[in-house]
Amino acid sequence: MAKKERVVLDKKQGVRLTESINVVNGIMDRIFRKPISVYTYGLKYKNASYDVWMKHHGKMVTVQSLTREIILYCTDKDEATATKFQMFIERGIRQGMEALIER
Repeated sequence: MAKKERVVLDKKQGVRLTESINVVNGIMDRIFRKPISVYTYGLKYKNASYDVWMKHHGKMVTVQSLTREIILYCTDKDEATATKFQMFIERGIRQGMEALIER
């Protein structure tokens, strides 16, 4: 019985992680498409974290690195927590992007 519950939890977390990644992708779309119109960007799984990257001067550059846990909090059951983590991710991506562009 416990093994079956574990499998169910794993499936739920997989769905939640997918939903959370979709939220992060939406945040990236808002940031990179306006006002600077970055057309090449993405989210890449690397070494137990997810790198938000963009193409800058012909190179793929990491703007922000996020842990799986931070991404999962984007869809927390508590709406205030989810909103706080979404804002945290957005602020981090914007700051990383601005630091690159100022160079």
